[in-house]
Amino acid sequence: MLADPAALVAKPASVPWEVAATLAGAGVTAWEVLNKLKLSAGETLLVHSAAGGVCTFAVQLAVARSVRVIGTASERNHEQLRSFGAEPVTYGKGLVDRVRAMSPRGSTRSSMPPVAVRSRT
Repeated sequence: MLADPAALVAKPASVPWEVAATLAGAGVTAWEVLNKLKLSAGETLLVHSAAGGVCTFAVQLAVARSVRVIGTASERNHEQLRSFGAEPVTYGKGLVDRVRAMSPRGSTRSSMPPVAVRSRT
C-alpha cells in the first residue's frame, strides 16, 4: 500500500535521515501518553528527562494544552525547556523537595512515566 501524499511531510534538508526517522515515533508516543493522562488546562505536569526525545514533544504538547509543565533536566538544558514553556528543575539530591516547592499547594499526584506527576491547581 502506498502512502497518501496528503499525509506526507517533506524532510527538511538540514535534518539528517536518522533524526527525521525518529520524529514521528517520538511525537506520537508523547501525544498518546498525554491523551491517556486526560490533562486539563491549569493542571501541573512533571516530566522527567524533559529535554529528551519523547519528553521534548510531551513538554511542548502539554504547554499547547495550557498545562503547566515542570521538567527535570540538567542545568545545560534549562534554557531550552524555558523556551518550550516549561519550568526546569535540576536533577540530584533534594529533587523531591524542589518539585514539591514548585507544585500547587506542595502536593502532587502520581501518573505514569516518562510523564510522572501531575496535580490540579
